[in-house]
Amino acid sequence: SPDAIAQRKAELLTLISQTAPEVLSDNQQINVNKLKELLGEEHITGDEHYELSWAGKAAARREIQKASSHTLLPDPSNPANAQHMLIEGENLEVLRVLQKSYYGKVKMIYIDPPYNTRSAFEHYDDNLEHTQWLAMLYPRLELLRQLLAGDGSIWVSIDDNEGHYLKVIMDEIFGRKNFISTIIW
Repeated sequence: SPDAIAQRKAELLTLISQTAPEVLSDNQQINVNKLKELLGEEHITGDEHYELSWAGKAAARREIQKASSHTLLPDPSNPANAQHMLIEGENLEVLRVLQKSYYGKVKMIYIDPPYNTRSAFEHYDDNLEHTQWLAMLYPRLELLRQLLAGDGSIWVSIDDNEGHYLKVIMDEIFGRKNFISTIIW
């Protein structure tokens, strides 16, 4: 029946907007090429459209598909009933491991990525070429999105060096309609 078809379409669009908002346009049209790319299928883009693109973006998307063979092990000094975790490790690999147990369950995420100010820091590289910075951040944001609960939120500290590009890729990954506000402090 037409009502059943419309209802099924609405359910599918809701599911896609929750799990892969980057494949939906503002008017709820599905970008099949982006969907194929997320599924790991190569394609040649034929239609022109607006998006932030950079050398290495396809490789960054492939990083999202990689599986992890690692496991999280509790620190024996932590109490058995601890409600929070401190996880040490390469963050992309840790995000892959977290997918197994926390997919769609995280209520709030806060990240403080490199501002890319060309400064020397002991714990991370803050001197990446612009495209390297985008390629580093893109798969991490996508894996973070997969961890978020439906009513979850993500908070990001960034400055003006990469803030505008961050907003564009977050709109692509999380869906533009999910942006709430920028807080300047």
